[in-house]
Amino acid sequence: MFHSEGLQYLQEVALSGRQSKPANFYLGLASAAPSVGDSLGDVAEISGQGYARQAIPSDTNGFPTSQADGAGWEHVASQETFTAESGAGLPWTGATHWFLATTADDSGKLIASGALAATRTLAAAGDTEKVTATLSGVNGDA
Repeated sequence: MFHSEGLQYLQEVALSGRQSKPANFYLGLASAAPSVGDSLGDVAEISGQGYARQAIPSDTNGFPTSQADGAGWEHVASQETFTAESGAGLPWTGATHWFLATTADDSGKLIASGALAATRTLAAAGDTEKVTATLSGVNGDA
């Protein structure tokens, strides 16, 4: 799902140049579904030992696939791996959703989010969760 501030940001980058594309976008994990009108600071981001948003280059390496998909269009980000580390912050908060942002902190824009296949709680050092963000839209939507 695209979020309101994310769509505005994408339109300002692509159509008017009022915003510039960052060198990286950032993929994070959340414990609840963000609402369409949420901003980045509203996201219920998880916490845990070793957790950090993963940088995705804003180029063809970070977003290698862009293609027509049935009645719409999809853009697929590279697969990113989140890995728990040993320490006091285990287990991680249960993750139910991924989100895509313009910054590694809450100063940027919330672009999009989506559900994980199942709730993931990384409980031991070395546990991993692999996430691929797929952004899609239906042809004819305005």
